[in-house]
Amino acid sequence: MAVYYMFYLYMGLYHSGLFNPANWLDAGRRFLSGPSDWNPHFWLMYVIISFYLTAPFFRVMVQNMSDRLLTSFVFLTFVMNGALAWLPLAGIQFSFVTVLCGWESVFVFGYFWTRPVSKRFFKPFMALGAVSFVFTAAASCIAPDGAEMLFNKAPTMLFMAGGIFA
Repeated sequence: MAVYYMFYLYMGLYHSGLFNPANWLDAGRRFLSGPSDWNPHFWLMYVIISFYLTAPFFRVMVQNMSDRLLTSFVFLTFVMNGALAWLPLAGIQFSFVTVLCGWESVFVFGYFWTRPVSKRFFKPFMALGAVSFVFTAAASCIAPDGAEMLFNKAPTMLFMAGGIFA
């Protein structure tokens, strides 16, 4: 990540002055400050780092959950992410954002697929993933500015990801 970030600093800001020691402090400050206007997509790198830091804790949490509790947790994350993505269509701004509708929920969803209980969901998720893919492709062509309701943590994307895991 640091090499990629330095490349971005070189290409985006410093051009020939990246290796100038006077810019190192600024580069370090920018790196620790997170994504900015000149590298907005870099948010994902920070999310990935947070997952690497929390993965051991999530693994222990998931391993100690019963299959029923884990399945309920995953179901609840689908409901919360669906509310966050789709209630604005009805004019409702859903502001109850918790770990259940953050990227952490997607991370736990990935752990769910490593458990034997997930096998019984293979066929439904493959079917729902295929339907979600067709729906997302069609909706993206019809209303391209509705991407927030289809991508990232929306259930359509989670069904597609689950179908791929399955």
